[in-house]
Amino acid sequence: MTKHYLLTFFVSLSVAVTPAFAAKAGAKNPDDKRKQAVVLNNRGVIAIQANDFGLAIKNLEAALRLDPTYKKSRDNLAIAYNNYGLEEIHNLSQAIDYFHKSLFLDPENTVVAANLKGALEKSGKKTTPESRLDLAHVANTKGDLVAAIIEYREALALSPKDQNIQKELKAAEAKLNSKSDPIWKVVFPADERSLYVEAMQRRIKLFWSPPKGTESRQIKVTFKVYRDGHIAFLKLKAPCDNQTANDAALAAVLKAAPFKPLPKGTPPDVDIDFTFDYNVFQNALICRQSQAKSLAREIEELEKSEGKDSDKIIPFLLLLAQMYAVDGKYSESEPLLTRALQMEEKVSGAASTSTAIIASELGQQYSLAGKYTEAEPLLKLALDIREKNLPANDPVVLTSLEAYAKLLYKTSHFYEANKIYERLRAAKSKQN
Repeated sequence: MTKHYLLTFFVSLSVAVTPAFAAKAGAKNPDDKRKQAVVLNNRGVIAIQANDFGLAIKNLEAALRLDPTYKKSRDNLAIAYNNYGLEEIHNLSQAIDYFHKSLFLDPENTVVAANLKGALEKSGKKTTPESRLDLAHVANTKGDLVAAIIEYREALALSPKDQNIQKELKAAEAKLNSKSDPIWKVVFPADERSLYVEAMQRRIKLFWSPPKGTESRQIKVTFKVYRDGHIAFLKLKAPCDNQTANDAALAAVLKAAPFKPLPKGTPPDVDIDFTFDYNVFQNALICRQSQAKSLAREIEELEKSEGKDSDKIIPFLLLLAQMYAVDGKYSESEPLLTRALQMEEKVSGAASTSTAIIASELGQQYSLAGKYTEAEPLLKLALDIREKNLPANDPVVLTSLEAYAKLLYKTSHFYEANKIYERLRAAKSKQN
């Protein structure tokens, strides 16, 4: 049997940091709703980072229902659904459903599209235009309009001149738009040309791998796009002084092409000028340091306006702790996580899944710092909570089991660790 390998999609999560605010239920104005949505978005990000995708989806969907225009939450929700699909790949029908939702939320994401294609092929389905159209018809009949729209779009991408597919797609989109849920609506932009350019920019960025260096650079290229999306006459318009960087810019455009067909009403071909900005000084460390300072200020402002025991502080404590941990600053992250854990236990209870997320994070940081005595009860607590609330073979439970087994091995509890590894092997054999 042919093996189909699925691509992993771990992109940068969109974390929002705002001035101090009061996020209360039943907000009466848009600003209050956005502030509540920010809190829910950040909780969703934390859950994604902890591989608790069910909790992430719950928070991110709640954020979008408060503010359907909140793009950060929409992007993060797409990530959550895609990564959940990857975790559930042993259950192909469920994984395909998650990939459909992810691609609906982020239609231009070629990685999610590849994951969906791989899952369909793994389930024995063909990915020809006719097969994608059949899948659309089945989904439409079942009332699964999100899946139907995605399959219509994929069929149309393979047969762009098929007017029947175009009509069926428009009908499905109109039907979905008539529903009340603001998350699952098709957005019809007023300016299709602007949307086309934005999609082109995102696609080129996916293939851009600028070289490392010590100077900021800007590179401009020019090319012609024809009606069917193919390109020609690609050349450097304003190169930089680094030929490797120039070559990387040209390669990004070549790899990204062909693009989608030009929108209706545009000329037969369009000239594009594209600029690559490469500021090597804005590296990941500097960005994290800047974000950490903003988060620290946010926490101070919330403490003043809401009180030091306010649960609104918890998401910011966790995000700041994770930023410190990325740089190995465990002495700074551990007190933040300890405080967040104590606060979460008061808010949600000692046996809540939210408590498990924080306990697991703190336990793993203690383990990385070599503080095994402190790590053991926290990892065990997280495992116990998850085993009580989730199925035995749930990916979150298995991840927690593996973390606990690693700690047992580090502390020479080989018999107990091997028992857990036997359980993990059995679970993985059932998934294959």
